[in-house]
Formats: sequence, C-alpha cells, structure tokens
Amino acid sequence: MLVLLVSCATVLPNKKYIPNDISVQNISVEDAAKVFLSEINMTHVFVDNQWRLTKKLLINHDRFIVTDEAGKDSIFLFSKLPQISGSNHQIELAGQPTFRILPLDPAPVVNALYVLKQNAIKNEKDADEMFLRLVKLYRGELGGIGLSLKMQDDIPIVDAVSEDAPASGAGVKVGDKISRIGDKPTKGLKLNEVVNLATGNPGTVIMISIVRNGFDTPKEITLTRATIKFVFSEDARKYKVQAEGAVRDKKFNDAANLYGEALKVAPWWPEGHFNRALVLSETGDYDTAMREMKHYLQLAPDVPNARAAQDKIYDWERRASK
Repeated sequence: MLVLLVSCATVLPNKKYIPNDISVQNISVEDAAKVFLSEINMTHVFVDNQWRLTKKLLINHDRFIVTDEAGKDSIFLFSKLPQISGSNHQIELAGQPTFRILPLDPAPVVNALYVLKQNAIKNEKDADEMFLRLVKLYRGELGGIGLSLKMQDDIPIVDAVSEDAPASGAGVKVGDKISRIGDKPTKGLKLNEVVNLATGNPGTVIMISIVRNGFDTPKEITLTRATIKFVFSEDARKYKVQAEGAVRDKKFNDAANLYGEALKVAPWWPEGHFNRALVLSETGDYDTAMREMKHYLQLAPDVPNARAAQDKIYDWERRASK
C-alpha cells in the first residue's frame, strides 16, 4: 500500500466525491498537472509497511513517478488508473495504492488526476492510429512527402527532410512551418492528424503552405506523394545517445523517457521501440513494454529476433497479471 500525506488544518465531511466529464470540462491538461504537482507536496509515502519521505514527484504525458528517500520509484500510468474518488482528505484508486492529502478539499486533486487519465487514454488512441499509418508508410504501402515533423506552439515544424523525397526536391527546409495542408489549416491539429493529411496513395498530389523567415507570405508548394526513405534526424540521434547513456547508468526511467522523446521524432524507428520495451520492463511497466515490443514487431516482422521478442511479450503478460 502507498499513501501520501500533506499537512492541512481542515477536516472534510465523510462524503465520497467521484469526478466525471462534466465536473472537469473547464480544466486544461496543463492546469491539471499544475494542481497535481502543487497539492502532492511536502509528502511522505507509505511503502513496504513504513513511512518514507518523498524526494521527487515527476509527471510526464502518460505517467507519474514518486521517488522516496530510499530511492524506490512507484510508477503510475495515467491511462491505467482505476476509478478515482476522494473523501476525508483521501484519494482512492480502486485496486491501486491510496494517497492521503490533507490540504483542503481533495476534489481538485481528484479532478486533476481524472483529467490527466482521460488525456492519456486519448493520446494512446491517437498514437496507435498514427502508428498504424506510419507502419504502412514505412513498408511502402502509403506514400508521403518526406518530412519528419514535430509540434511547436501548435504548429507542425519540419525536423528533418528525407533525401530524394518530394519535399527536398521542392526546397522544403528544416525549420519550415507547415501552415496548411490542402485546404486545411494545421494550427491546433494533433500530430497524428497532420500525418493523416500528409500521407496517401503514392502518386497522389498534395499542396502544402510553408512559413519561413524571410518570406513575406506563406509559400504554396505542390507535391506528389511517393514511397519514402526515412532519415534519422539530429534531435532523434541526440535522444538516442542520451537514452543509451541512461541505460549504462542504470537510470531506466530516464532511459524510457529519452527513448520516448526519440520516438516522438522518429516513430518509425524499430530499434527504438525494441530498446524502450526492454528498459520499461526493467522499471516494472510491463503493459507499456508489451505495447512497444508489439510496435517493434509491426515495423520489423521478419527480424531474426522476432521469436525472442514475441516470447518476451508472453513473459511480460505473466508478470503484468501478478
């Protein structure tokens, strides 16, 4: 059992609070993360039948990690959190460790956790949809324009340009902002939505608008989708090198996060999914490890270690069920 304590001066009535989509509709993901971080502060954590000082609380898009004074990490996947409720300064996660918070009403933290959980579930669905399209692109079943993109300020920005691809031939450069694809503005779109717009059958025509320093107005470029040779961008290489260093230092949570950053830039990278699966298994996150290993096999079904990779999935299924 895991319990977090925070000092407070008030006592709430014994009434259970359960969040729902209506109760959290005006709470952004950014605000939810801030609330959660601010409320779960100055805590102690109950692990292995003893109280330990909480040394660090880390939140990223899909999980939060509590590190206690003994250096033990307790990992919570937002998307896997069971029903969340609160009463008498207590946050209840059915079938999971329980948090005790003593500042005021637990509802703000309960709502924050609910928002972060729903966001993680949606992100997983979006990522799976994009990944299936990228698998087809990687195998040549779909055509693309030869750009690796990342989102910055709600706009897709070119992170790498494949050689001998339609975009490179048309003069698209790293750092260009893609303001429109076809007749659809890209501002505010998710990355998977941008990928869906940019990819299609090889030989089909697409128009993009790019914004670049020195351009008075966006430049419209017409491209013909083609089979793409993927390139490993400098950002992806940076995260790869840092992840490998974290593995050597046995900092497996850090390594998992760094491989995750690399895969945001290069989601088609088979070895990245394989390596992230291995380090996630070292942290005890077998559910996400299985997901990453399945992605590896989807991208590279005929690799020599395919049998061993599938066997790891079977073993992690056993471990995850304990």
